[in-house]
Amino acid sequence: MRVGALAQAASGLAASMAALPACGERCTAEDKAELVAGAVGISNMFYNVFATSLDEAYYAPTKAIYLTIAQHGDAARKAEAEKFTAQLDQFKTNSKPKTGKHDAAVVAPLLAMREQVVVACYEQGLAGTPTLAGQVKLALEVAADGRITGASTTPAAGAQGLAAVGGCVEAAARTWTLPARTMPGVTRLSIAYDLSPKQ
Repeated sequence: MRVGALAQAASGLAASMAALPACGERCTAEDKAELVAGAVGISNMFYNVFATSLDEAYYAPTKAIYLTIAQHGDAARKAEAEKFTAQLDQFKTNSKPKTGKHDAAVVAPLLAMREQVVVACYEQGLAGTPTLAGQVKLALEVAADGRITGASTTPAAGAQGLAAVGGCVEAAARTWTLPARTMPGVTRLSIAYDLSPKQ
């Protein structure tokens, strides 16, 4: 997720939450709580990315979402958002240069957001082999700027079965972009997808 998409996510959440008062009785308390909870989940994910990678692209959108939560959430949400906003600023001010890294646990939710691509590749395989099932493991090499510089799968890319699914996933993965990190070097990540036909 890069700068344009991050800013769009932040502005979209801000607009949705700003519209809550005008929604009145059409929006139930559960609707409002669900929207705020969703904003909290996204802001916390962005916060974790910035805190570990120090990718500046995540700083402003994260802060914008927290400020929106503080404005429109209840007292508990406001206090939590203000606390994380202060911590976010501390990370920005106090972090040492070239210490940001790609934390596998933090990057995992971002990779999970790409899962629909894997499903699409698998569905192509199912069209030719309706009983196709198994695991495809994706290995990635990520440059410091977030570009995918290497991708491979197990089973290796091929023409049929899970190998064909792997080839499709590998080709798609090479177009992805992950957060940048301030520490020079290459990050190696892997994720496994267990695939089976829907019952």
